[in-house]
Amino acid sequence: MANSTIPELELDGRNWKDYWTSLLKAAAMKGWLGILSGQELSDETLQWEGKDAQVKMLLYQTVPVPLILKFRRLKTSHEMFNYLATTF
Repeated sequence: MANSTIPELELDGRNWKDYWTSLLKAAAMKGWLGILSGQELSDETLQWEGKDAQVKMLLYQTVPVPLILKFRRLKTSHEMFNYLATTF
């Protein structure tokens, strides 16, 4: 189930560049680039965790289940995104 502006990442990663570009644009529009890059914001930790959870949902909606199963135990959306970036 892909987000309306972000293509679902192909299982073999062949559309990684398009996926990566679209995901970064969507994250920037929501003010989530700091979260995706692993930077803690100056907000309270609970606010950061809430935003991190939103970014995780964005990843879960745009990545095929077999790939999600490989990174779902990672703690932050930054770690999950880094897994995808190093894989593809």
